Amino acid sequence: MTVTIAIFLGWESATPFKLLGIFIAFGGAAFMVFYGQHFSSSSTGLLAGNILFFLNCLGTALYVITTKPLINTYKYPPITVTGFSYIFGSLFMAVTAVTINTVPGGVKFVCPVDENTEEVFRCGHHYCSCDTWTVPDNAWIPLAYWIVFNSVLAYFLLTWGNRYADASKVLGYTALQPLTSALVSLIIITIAGKSKYPDLKEPGMNGLGGVGIVFGLLFIMYDNHLQKVKTDKPGEDSVCDELIPEEGRSRKQ
Repeated sequence: MTVTIAIFLGWESATPFKLLGIFIAFGGAAFMVFYGQHFSSSSTGLLAGNILFFLNCLGTALYVITTKPLINTYKYPPITVTGFSYIFGSLFMAVTAVTINTVPGGVKFVCPVDENTEEVFRCGHHYCSCDTWTVPDNAWIPLAYWIVFNSVLAYFLLTWGNRYADASKVLGYTALQPLTSALVSLIIITIAGKSKYPDLKEPGMNGLGGVGIVFGLLFIMYDNHLQKVKTDKPGEDSVCDELIPEEGRSRKQ
């Protein structure tokens, strides 16, 4: 998605290695996420989740692409760009939170009741798995972790990396997320034990998708190396200009 927009804007070239690397990495990540999963065609929650996931990917791609001119052309520091994006983002989140918590249908959409629900709440004419304006006690630490590391720090590093690399390379590494998640889950299960964290699953055949992710990123890195060599290759005139002092260069002209 990022590459398509960047190519359409003329900011990047559609090289074979870059496109092949992105497709291989995406295929490996998709295999790790979806292999062995059982989906119901009648599930409206699955459709809504896929739509929201698509909008999330689109929003992240547009963030990387639109912030690149602010960093490289207008020379804004990455922390300034990240800070202003969070100021406007917090306003939209506040409106969203107020809307969902005041509309019973919105609460039901965010907190549906399923077979794993331990406590049921009444939200207007709907039954929900959570109450309005409440955060479970066991969710405070994960929420704090997500805010500090997975949100603020991650987006700052994303914006910082956007200064030095192409947009496709910056977001290409997001394909490592399912591979990293699988490795961390395996480490936690090995150290703490399966009984302490029953919701965690050991990687199975879907772990083979990590091979595609690694090879896809290698293709992207190789393509960026080729483009850098092609761009930085000096011509004869540029070499001579570097060797001639500025006064001599002006006399030469």
